[in-house]
Amino acid sequence: MRWILAFCALVVVTVFVFIFSDSDGPTSPTQGPSRLFDERADPAQFRQGTLNPDAVQTAVTFEAFPVLWLGEEFMGYRLTSAGDLLGGNLALAYGSCERSSGETSCTPPLVIINRGPISPGAGGREPFVRGLTTGGLGVGSTTLWTTGGLGIEVQSNADIRDEVLQALVVANADFFGWPETLPGESLDVLNEWSR
Repeated sequence: MRWILAFCALVVVTVFVFIFSDSDGPTSPTQGPSRLFDERADPAQFRQGTLNPDAVQTAVTFEAFPVLWLGEEFMGYRLTSAGDLLGGNLALAYGSCERSSGETSCTPPLVIINRGPISPGAGGREPFVRGLTTGGLGVGSTTLWTTGGLGIEVQSNADIRDEVLQALVVANADFFGWPETLPGESLDVLNEWSR
């Protein structure tokens, strides 16, 4: 079962990274192929990006399941896209990137993939991060798992990943009638959610 989850995750990551390529400058969320995030993205290629109000709206009004995000901006990187990936998963990208001469693609600074329920108890084991279990899918990502089977994959360079994990909050808490979650607080409320 774990190999099926790992394969599905690889497919989702590949599809999402595929949408972040552009032949003439910074990446666009609707064009071209890119390399897998497991390769360390190059901070020299990172750009702040332009805040996308539609992406903000998508995150805060998403109704299928709880969504974790970093707000409209994190460490200077703006929310640039929110896209539906395979089976209703919601991917949020922060910042953009610009390819170096001779490269065919680049990787954005930060991507959060919110996965719909796979199966209760799916995913990680200890250690716990903010009340959720963890499980990595590769060098460039860490996945948080809820007891209800939701998976939240954070793709970033390792040097900022701990800060990202501590800054995540529930974007659509109002829809579920939950109180606002502040950065660093427990995300255990996500374990209460079920289909």
